[in-house]
Amino acid sequence: MVENLRFFDDEKTVIKKIRDDLKQNREEISKIHPTNKSTIVALVEKSWFASLVFWLSDQEMEIPGPISNHLLCNNGKFDILKKVGVDFVVVTEKGWEILFKHFSGGPKIIRYYVLHPKNKTPTVIAEPTQIIIEYNHKEFKKVVDSTWEVRPIFKLFCKSLEIDYRDHLIASVEGEQIPHEYKVDESISKFSNKWIVIPDPSSRKVKEKLIRIDPKTPSTLHPITNSFPFTFIHSAIHLLFSIVCFRDFIIGYDVGEIVSHNIKLESLVIFPLQKLFLEMLEKGNQPIKSENLRKILFDRKPTLQADDIHDVCESLLSIISAIEEDLSFDGPSHEISQMFCGVFCGILECSHCQNFENVCEDFSVIQLPIPQVPEPGLFDSIALLSQPKQIPSNKLKICRRCQKQSLNTKTITVHSVGKVLILNFQRINKNSFARTKDKTIISFPKEFDTASFSSNSSGICKLRSVSYHNGEYDNGTFATAILDEKNNQWNYFEEEKGTIIGEDLLENSAVSCLIYEIL
Repeated sequence: MVENLRFFDDEKTVIKKIRDDLKQNREEISKIHPTNKSTIVALVEKSWFASLVFWLSDQEMEIPGPISNHLLCNNGKFDILKKVGVDFVVVTEKGWEILFKHFSGGPKIIRYYVLHPKNKTPTVIAEPTQIIIEYNHKEFKKVVDSTWEVRPIFKLFCKSLEIDYRDHLIASVEGEQIPHEYKVDESISKFSNKWIVIPDPSSRKVKEKLIRIDPKTPSTLHPITNSFPFTFIHSAIHLLFSIVCFRDFIIGYDVGEIVSHNIKLESLVIFPLQKLFLEMLEKGNQPIKSENLRKILFDRKPTLQADDIHDVCESLLSIISAIEEDLSFDGPSHEISQMFCGVFCGILECSHCQNFENVCEDFSVIQLPIPQVPEPGLFDSIALLSQPKQIPSNKLKICRRCQKQSLNTKTITVHSVGKVLILNFQRINKNSFARTKDKTIISFPKEFDTASFSSNSSGICKLRSVSYHNGEYDNGTFATAILDEKNNQWNYFEEEKGTIIGEDLLENSAVSCLIYEIL
């Protein structure tokens, strides 16, 4: 392509013009924000697009060749197994025309781009199908993927019209109710591509179900002896106990190996935690004591004793950190970090020269904002992570190109996760004069594939435990629900009492932290 333009300009001038044109039109090329309404986009093979981004930020790099979209095809057709963010990126149709003008290649691949109705992740509709949804004698045409379930499409449609999906049902033209668990192609095959949303005469408003200790259904696992105001410690212990890989590691570890290096046993956190875990595995449901662990932990992490308000996530990380220190008697230990460490990847954008620089950061906990949308779910919170954020002026970094302290916009996504995923909801409004607590109910799945939000991880995550903060910001207590995997029952612990609860009670306005483990 550069060779074709040499008749008019020298190569350096042509390359400069291409760079200038791409920078001027960068909004068209890279700034696409998916919504619940599908939009038409063009697909660009990811490795080629990555080389384009690097070329734009490095004057010394060789200009990319033709667009390699043939890698997205199988037998001349788009391979529907290819995934957005993994195999390709999306640009607007105009963005494609700009890229094709300068680089040629292809083929041009056009698809619909939308937020997946179930998990809110950016999705390219590989097999588009049109359905018609009728409500109040009005028809709405929707382009969906034939493999999607009926339920999330129905819920999203109701949300768009501000009606409660729990008070409505979907019927076919013949009046038969369409099962929510059907795939779109199943519903079309059995009925038609037209759905009719009608009021459900048997429905009643679903209210929040609060968890109560019921002495008639005692827990199958042990609670921890109450020591107010240290319920955040107890909740953290239960959360860690629920993680199978962590629990097995702690119980199976030979503490004598540490002691053999002249380290005092009474200074270790791993030793009392090991004893606690072994007691918690014994049959029965009598409260067990944690004073020894708490005393050592406070000696090692004195900030936990301060008068400040503490949360369960802080306590959780303090215990993990103390154990990593225990295991570092013979150099750095990586057994624990490999369980909990994940990686954020993204870009920093310079406000002065529009340069982009890659950034990667480790994390042990994902701090999730509370989405301000009707009936929010976990993936609504995760989607907010990828929105561009302004970097505070006191934390600006220097741009490598213009050498100015002007890298002021940061966009990150989850690149990879460890064996354990800790998700902490940011319920406390720290911007207000009097700190307040957001009591929005957020739904969350009991299992999901990490590939739904992580670009370099896959595997089924299973919910192991849930932490709750009951009460207000400055005078609440922590409670915990953990899964007894042997009996497949949920045990709920509040103070030193425990009870069996149904899975339907897990979601409420007090949920503060979720623990998932990759199977």
